[in-house]
Amino acid sequence: MAVLQDNTNDKIMPDHILVLNRIDIKNILNLPLKTTQRIKYTCFEVSQNFIIFGASSGGLYVFRREPCEFIQLLPNKEGSVTQIAMSKDEDLIAFGTQKGIVCILQRNENGIGAKLINKSTEHLGHEITTMEWTSKNQIYFGDCNGKVTSIYVSLFVRKAIFQTPPYTMIELDSKVIQIDSSDDILVISTLTRCYVCDMSKEQFKQIGQKTRDGDYGCCIVTWNEKKIFSARPGSRIWEAELNGIVKSTHQLKYCLAIPPTLNVCAQKPFDLSRISGKNWPPQSLNFKKLYSIWDNCLLTYTSNSIFILDMLKVNVLLWCDGYNNIQNVKYIGDTVYIWCSNGELIAEKITPLQNYLVNCYECEDYNTCISLIEHYYDRIINTKCIIDELYPLVNIDQKLDLPVNTNNLISKIKKTYYLKQQFFKLPSGIYSLKNYVYVKKNYKLQRSYSLISIKSDKPVLRFKSMPNIHINIEKVKKSEQYPSGDYSKLYNKQVFDQIYMELNIPSIPFVSLATSEVFHDTLMEIGSNVTNKIAKSSKTLKDTLNNLTASTGKNDLVPYEISNINRPEPPPNDESEVDISNYKLDLEHREKLNLLPILKICKKLQNEYKLDVDCLQQLCSGVCEVKSNLENVVQIKQPIFPFQQYLKEKHLNTIKKAINDSFISNLVAKWADLHAKDILIVNKFDYPEFLSYYLNENDFKKDLEISELITLFGQIMEVANIFEFLLNGNLKCSFAIFCNILKMNSNNNEKTEEPLLMYLNSMYVFLKLDQIESFRTLGYKRNIKPIFVFYLLMKFSDHLEPSYRNKCNAIFLSYLSHFDKSIFTDCNILYYAVYSFLTLNQDKNYLCKCGFPLDSIDGKFKKLGQILIDYLSSAYINLEQLHIILHKFTKCNVTTNSLEDVIKCFCKQVPHFWPIVLKSALNLKSLKHTKIILAIHLGLVDQLEVHMFNKSELLFDKLFTLNHYFKNGLCLNCGNIGEKNQGISWTDLTTLAFQYLSQEETRNLLFKHRNNIPCGDIDNWFYQSFILTQFVGSNSKKALINTLKYHNNISMIGTENCKNILTTLEEEIGETIQFKNLSSKKSHWGTQIDIKNSYCIWCSLPLNSDPLIRGKNNGLISFKCGHSFHTVCIRHQTDNIQCIVCQRKY
Repeated sequence: MAVLQDNTNDKIMPDHILVLNRIDIKNILNLPLKTTQRIKYTCFEVSQNFIIFGASSGGLYVFRREPCEFIQLLPNKEGSVTQIAMSKDEDLIAFGTQKGIVCILQRNENGIGAKLINKSTEHLGHEITTMEWTSKNQIYFGDCNGKVTSIYVSLFVRKAIFQTPPYTMIELDSKVIQIDSSDDILVISTLTRCYVCDMSKEQFKQIGQKTRDGDYGCCIVTWNEKKIFSARPGSRIWEAELNGIVKSTHQLKYCLAIPPTLNVCAQKPFDLSRISGKNWPPQSLNFKKLYSIWDNCLLTYTSNSIFILDMLKVNVLLWCDGYNNIQNVKYIGDTVYIWCSNGELIAEKITPLQNYLVNCYECEDYNTCISLIEHYYDRIINTKCIIDELYPLVNIDQKLDLPVNTNNLISKIKKTYYLKQQFFKLPSGIYSLKNYVYVKKNYKLQRSYSLISIKSDKPVLRFKSMPNIHINIEKVKKSEQYPSGDYSKLYNKQVFDQIYMELNIPSIPFVSLATSEVFHDTLMEIGSNVTNKIAKSSKTLKDTLNNLTASTGKNDLVPYEISNINRPEPPPNDESEVDISNYKLDLEHREKLNLLPILKICKKLQNEYKLDVDCLQQLCSGVCEVKSNLENVVQIKQPIFPFQQYLKEKHLNTIKKAINDSFISNLVAKWADLHAKDILIVNKFDYPEFLSYYLNENDFKKDLEISELITLFGQIMEVANIFEFLLNGNLKCSFAIFCNILKMNSNNNEKTEEPLLMYLNSMYVFLKLDQIESFRTLGYKRNIKPIFVFYLLMKFSDHLEPSYRNKCNAIFLSYLSHFDKSIFTDCNILYYAVYSFLTLNQDKNYLCKCGFPLDSIDGKFKKLGQILIDYLSSAYINLEQLHIILHKFTKCNVTTNSLEDVIKCFCKQVPHFWPIVLKSALNLKSLKHTKIILAIHLGLVDQLEVHMFNKSELLFDKLFTLNHYFKNGLCLNCGNIGEKNQGISWTDLTTLAFQYLSQEETRNLLFKHRNNIPCGDIDNWFYQSFILTQFVGSNSKKALINTLKYHNNISMIGTENCKNILTTLEEEIGETIQFKNLSSKKSHWGTQIDIKNSYCIWCSLPLNSDPLIRGKNNGLISFKCGHSFHTVCIRHQTDNIQCIVCQRKY
């Protein structure tokens, strides 16, 4: 993966073309409210690490920002939250409510929960509309009446009784829209005016003289100098000095006569036609709140659009519309968070166009990449900084034909990239010319050596089980942009992360379960490959590595001088390992080599002869004949023919095109069908045992035939074409082909590297090191198809003991869990998934002898099981082959005549699939009431209700009887009698009957089965609902039953207590409580008070303030509404107690 270095910092972001890339966090944010319709989000706050929502219930829902996930709920009882603000150090959270109460919380040190450290009722009865923290732990907040108050939070004395009281700074004429601060300067924007406040001098001045009417914002910026910006009607913004004098008015009406910024949304394709128009009219808008986002840039919004304005050049960098009634906008880094009136928070990531183009290229979305280049061509071609960062696109012309403009741009990028490779700018400003010298050594054997064993004379041989991991030297050269000895930039975490990503290493802790032998073999392999790459690389890379140790005199990176490697040349263990691709014959031996068989077919193809099966066979025969002659000449056998050594470029390109086209057009599959018979016998033991369960000998022959073809033409094969051929599903078996690909170089010209091959090799290494999470993460991140994962696991499991192969099965099912049912269209994946489920789920403790479940059974990978059963019930599959796999584990008596038989046999081996079958659309025809029996066995009353058709008293009578029999040990499927079972609870079954039957029918049913239902097995709430439904009627019966079932707060009242409770109610209903009756022992009222953390609403002091509650007539008073007071605080009002907040008498 080519990673574009992120040089787009805040200062130079305006120099780039920007696009918006939406981040999909909607489902995660809505997760806490998924189970309720009553609670809604009302406001939000975003900080470096957190996203916090205020809710209509008064709670604060706290999320981690990256990665987005719910952390905790901070409840409060002060009413609906309207504003939230988090301090700069993220230690304090302030929130204001609709009632005008402001609370300040401090996060606990462990990050869980928060404690209330201050509370203000200064704005009681007036909604809080805005809040702003300063860097000195001081918060300012304003309300809908124009009152602005501040609280200074001292964390050192927070445990003291007397906290710093709120201080009312100013009372203005209308609602406060926005407050912003810098040091001791405060700016306040209301509906009509904007004010600047010098808090050190306590001076307040109005900005400008003209009034306005609307939600206009203001902000104070500290760019080169402090200045104030204030929004005005008609797309205007005032620029004012700190003394309130307006310096200039910026008119942006005509700057907005441009198309909107491209908004990339993953859920729908973007439309370039809308942003292509050049005749956009000027826009007269009313900007709302203003924020300083980058140097010289402001972020603002209207009801349906967001804007980023360059106030130095007075133009629009970005604007995007299409939002629904925006209420607020905030930003962190390069992400803008947009809060809409419907309670939805939209996260838009501001991305430079070049970054998005590189991402499209890496995701192989070439058409999108080209479309954007064509659209923005005029701006890209004239912007040097963009061209410099588009170098990963240099090879896009090899993927597809390019339009003229895109082709011109790629040519310019290639030229720029080439010059950058040749010249290097030193810190002194001098350009150094690099000397690229390729030193070629005439090795007879292409073998690699481990770094840790170079000094030894004993050679290190390659292990056949390990793939060849290729490292792209071009990526290594990129590290040379940091001058030797200057590593200061590597301390920048962002730069370090980019280098880390280029190595494609997932950030997973390295906790291995592999044995020491596996570690030894794998590390020796990696060392060998890296050393070999260094030895074959350019002189510049070697010099770089050797010069790194010049200052210390010690080489800690490489224990030898790379340019002077003297290795012993051990004889090959196997002739097939010898590489003759670098051999060049002298004139005498060249005359003996007859290339005519190859040249003849080249001539036919060059004369526009159509490539068909016969032509492909002639090409293979000709190459084999010439290869045989070459082997006789050099006396060495080698399966790969060295085309590049002996053919001219014209003939080489002809053969290369022909053989690659045969894979693209699927011709090679037809060729294999005709010539697979040439392979006389296939040794099935070369293949994993599992493949022999459902593949025949002809499938193996075709696989081997094409694998040998790939080996023969390996030097000119394009790996990407082979991968595409495998994904098209042209062959039932491709195991030999896949193993062959892993041994290949991604590109024999060493110009580019095939990412997929590199990722597969890396995943195979993770498997050998037992780094399963890294294996899965890399696969998901790089979108590795399940069929490739299947073959990787087949290759890996073939070397394992049978007892350890279950681990591969679990890995495979875990990987499939993130895909939909379309993956099962490949029979290899379907059969291996079934096989894996069978081997991993052997627990049959809760099964009857007939295979039916006797209780609800828990198992692994239920979600994938549901997808699998859904696929089996809706697709045409080969039942015979599927049944063969099932028979490997059990002797199943059913036939393969129907899908139902196969699924039943499957469920008997994987018991936790029974609930999935019950809930699926599969129609079990063998027994009329099979699903009803399953529902009783599994205790699933909801499924019982689904599969009941005629809900009559007679049917429920039978269900009561069946449930009784099952609970007493009778299997309802086969009649076998065993131990007692769970079944459906009598409460649930009785409730279900009551929902569909009348009271009389339900009463008769219960009376009939009174001896079968144990005493106490029906809950009290059912009897309560049975009584109360007489008052509400049949239409509301179901709603009442559900209410009592899930919200049962009714308690039983005994006859002895009834008289006392009625007497107390007669005394209190309609009367106010007197002080003398507060201690009445007859009163049944009560409430729970948090004395330690709660405050008196009247005096704002803690309820447990000892001087205020000490004394005979003092104490605390708490009302049913939840508000609590010191008795002394409200004694002076009247003899009757009255809540001063709710204005109600009790």
